[in-house]
Amino acid sequence: MFLGGCFGIWRFSKRKPNIRKRNIAIAVTIVGILGTYAVGKLTPDVIKEQTEQSQVTKFTSNSSSTSSSSSQTSSSTASSSKKEKEKQEKERKEKELKEAQKQKQEEEKKAREEQARKEAETKKIVEEANQAVQQLENNQVADNISPAQVAVERVADPTTKSNLTDRIGRVQNAINQRAEEARLAEEARQETARLAAEQQQTRTVYVARNGTADVYWYSMENMPSNTRFDRVVSMTEADAIASGKRHTSKE
Repeated sequence: MFLGGCFGIWRFSKRKPNIRKRNIAIAVTIVGILGTYAVGKLTPDVIKEQTEQSQVTKFTSNSSSTSSSSSQTSSSTASSSKKEKEKQEKERKEKELKEAQKQKQEEEKKAREEQARKEAETKKIVEEANQAVQQLENNQVADNISPAQVAVERVADPTTKSNLTDRIGRVQNAINQRAEEARLAEEARQETARLAAEQQQTRTVYVARNGTADVYWYSMENMPSNTRFDRVVSMTEADAIASGKRHTSKE
């Protein structure tokens, strides 16, 4: 505008004089000068404002980027923390499960060992009871009954205990029967001895050689034929025994 105004002043003043157009050119020149001054004045402010706007935009962008990055970092951290917690929780549960399984295995092992111990103890008790009853059966005397009964009393199994008790009972019956038989036999022996003693007191016996022979006879008819019967002496059997004589084996 300034240059155009100068050119108009020159043209309408020298080559084609025209006062009106020259005045317009002068006005245009003045406006151009003022415009140039205004542009020169405003340009730094505009540049500064644009720069500030650019910086604000950049700051805003950076802040947005930083905020977005911070948000992403926070989200990533939260995700990592969640995964870590899930991992720790999983490890804790796996550890508890392993410990529970280990404890269960130990308890089962102890239970098996205890069961084996009880079975071995039960087996030993039954074997000892069998041995005691067998010893009673092999040597059926009253002194062996009590140890067998004590051994059988420790047996827990009802069937085994009943069988062993029955065996003891049969032996007891046999012992009692023999004892009764022995008692009766002794009574019979004693009765026989008593009767024999009574007979000895009343029975007459015969002794040869004027009573000096070593044996006596119940009947003279049974004495040898060469016996001198005139020298045979009679006496009671008790007296003959008292004098050391015995009954002959030939009669």
